[in-house]
Amino acid sequence: MKKEDIKWICTDADEEQFGRQITEKIFEFKQKDVEPTIIDISKYPAKEVESIINSYGYTQMTGDNIADGLNNVVDMYGKQAGWIIAECIFESEI
Repeated sequence: MKKEDIKWICTDADEEQFGRQITEKIFEFKQKDVEPTIIDISKYPAKEVESIINSYGYTQMTGDNIADGLNNVVDMYGKQAGWIIAECIFESEI
């Protein structure tokens, strides 16, 4: 499927934010007054990803390593965890 054929999904109507998944690890997001941005989550070091998603209440840690108040993103979203991580990265960069 060509990138142009992948439909945009509204992720935040108030901010007019939309996203779409290009591959398993590559996502594209756009928002009102913000240029479309490609987020390849494989390009971000694990510590940076962890820091970013922690600010949204998520973690990639498991078991006893989970800090109070954080939820494991994979446990919460399963196969959609990559999308949530990419969206957090996008929002942290705008």
